[in-house]
Amino acid sequence: MTETVYRFKLSKTIMSPMMEFSNTHRFDEIPQFRESWLRWCENNKELIETEQLRLKNLGCEKDIQDKMYKSVRYYFKNKSTEKKEPKKRRKYISLGCEILDAMTSHLDTHAFPNNYKPEFAYNNFVSNQDYNNGLDEEIQRLQDEFQLTEIEAEKKIKKTYKNRYYQKQAFRKRSF
Repeated sequence: MTETVYRFKLSKTIMSPMMEFSNTHRFDEIPQFRESWLRWCENNKELIETEQLRLKNLGCEKDIQDKMYKSVRYYFKNKSTEKKEPKKRRKYISLGCEILDAMTSHLDTHAFPNNYKPEFAYNNFVSNQDYNNGLDEEIQRLQDEFQLTEIEAEKKIKKTYKNRYYQKQAFRKRSF
């Protein structure tokens, strides 16, 4: 059984001249662009025919010259030529096992209704004396180990708690 191809890609042998054309005529007005395109097609007739034959053999039934024009006019022309520097990823800050276990325990023992806001669950967790000591230790550890401020450490813990809350809610919904 053969797979159905929905999108036929142009070969690299024709893509390079097309990209060069689009860069050269990037700022042309539409009538001038069309005229230049027709001249380019006339000059590269053999290359275009080879590409048409290749795509037809693959099963493409669409007008290949129209596909090429649209690629040059709307895609290559507007494509940026500058290389982007990849963003530097920040270091992942992980919480300790004890606090993660405490969060899980809190979420398991306090069956929150589905319409209960995670903010209320987190406030319940923070105000609960059973978990309060572990929170202070984790905040101190985050400050010492990752040089976070107290506010940043609290935000990290809150974000992790809410994430676990949503995961737990999603699991509850799936299990029913």
